[in-house]
Amino acid sequence: MLPLRFDADDPAGHLACDEMTLRWAESGRLGECLRVYEVHRPAVVLGVSSRCVRDVHTDACRRDGVPVLRRASGGGTVLIGPGCLNYSVTLDTEARPALRGVHASYDWIVGRLAAALAPQCPRCGRAGLSDLAVDGRKVGGSAQKRGRRFVLHHGTLLYGLRIADLSRYLREPEARPEYRGGRPHGAFVANLPCGAAALCAALAVAFEAARAQPPFEVRGDMRREVESLAEARYRNDEWTLRR
Repeated sequence: MLPLRFDADDPAGHLACDEMTLRWAESGRLGECLRVYEVHRPAVVLGVSSRCVRDVHTDACRRDGVPVLRRASGGGTVLIGPGCLNYSVTLDTEARPALRGVHASYDWIVGRLAAALAPQCPRCGRAGLSDLAVDGRKVGGSAQKRGRRFVLHHGTLLYGLRIADLSRYLREPEARPEYRGGRPHGAFVANLPCGAAALCAALAVAFEAARAQPPFEVRGDMRREVESLAEARYRNDEWTLRR
């Protein structure tokens, strides 16, 4: 699997790059790839069908200068920022038939990630459909956008996020996985007991990028395509606030 590198100053660029990797794969310009990144200031990211006014404390975000964005994949609203490692992996369902069904694909992907994290965190395991948890507390989540042949699966791994910021910027969700029960953000979410370097190594093992060539850097025409999509969609309030 090809490791991919894209440097961006804002989370909109990263969301655009995630979507473009799926487009490039579907058009034959790129194959399976893994990208890992971290943003250096907090940001709220809505799922494609999430309702901003329902999920976000917009006044607090506005006061603190925390941007609100909307991604192209499903799932719930999340907070990213320092201490939250983001990953996106684009996978070929023809080469990996187990990924053709949605639930089966989460079994395969989240299961591999939990297994790769086991040496660092043996109590980490899958919870719900798309989460990782340690002792019943969520330490990572994920979501998908599907093309005809490829799947974009992207997610988060928490290792140093300020947990108190979750209740500051996010409302309590209506839809909750069964294992959450009635717990608020602060009692439900936790950080993994390992650092970013260990998490990057686990991701490389999980998605078979450990022995791959040096990262392919998104630049030139490909970078311009990412920036164009970021401007047209991910920095556009019509997209972000459409629900």
